[in-house]
Amino acid sequence: MGKKIYPKHWRSVIAPIIRLHYSFSCQVCQSRKASLHVHHINGNPADNSFHNLIPLCPRCHRKAESGQFSFCQVPRCLSEREVNASEVMLQQVEAMLRAEGK
Repeated sequence: MGKKIYPKHWRSVIAPIIRLHYSFSCQVCQSRKASLHVHHINGNPADNSFHNLIPLCPRCHRKAESGQFSFCQVPRCLSEREVNASEVMLQQVEAMLRAEGK
């Protein structure tokens, strides 16, 4: 498999926002780990829409990557309003960073 291409601000902006939004908790096992990964549900690292991103502990992330469970089984406790607000926030941060040339 080829190297996945992540956007420029993945580590510094996008992934931290997702971790914060979900209160630093794995959305499968509910553990709270300092080293949460942010998983692209559809497997496409270019699709950083909020509904496609979910924080997982390393153990659950390995299981997700190996196909051991479906994200239809994962409870997502966000309302459509919360998802839309977070999506707008991500877009605003990305626009601000582009404007600054970062």
